[in-house]
Amino acid sequence: VCTTMHGSSAISSKPNTRLTISGSEDTDRDPRAHHGAQGLKKGALSAFIADAVRWRLFDQTVETIKSRNAATPPEELQALIDATFADVRANRRAWETLTPCGSFSIPIS
Repeated sequence: VCTTMHGSSAISSKPNTRLTISGSEDTDRDPRAHHGAQGLKKGALSAFIADAVRWRLFDQTVETIKSRNAATPPEELQALIDATFADVRANRRAWETLTPCGSFSIPIS
């Protein structure tokens, strides 16, 4: 019997770390008011901030990659992307051949 795990429940959660942040009163008040109007609890603000940090880091990474590749012709970039996707798909097919349940499967006895 096999089962496939999806979503964040399959990933072990790390312990939380307390952070102290500084910002304007509006920066503090606005998300709290929004979450309060939505009926969300106090912990929702921490999740909101963590999500905002992840998105900002992602955005900065994307901008760095765009800057780095600005002088590269679009055809060359597309060829690199196509080659990478082909490699990932080939490796995925090889993995799925080895595991009858597919990727990220855990056999259950």
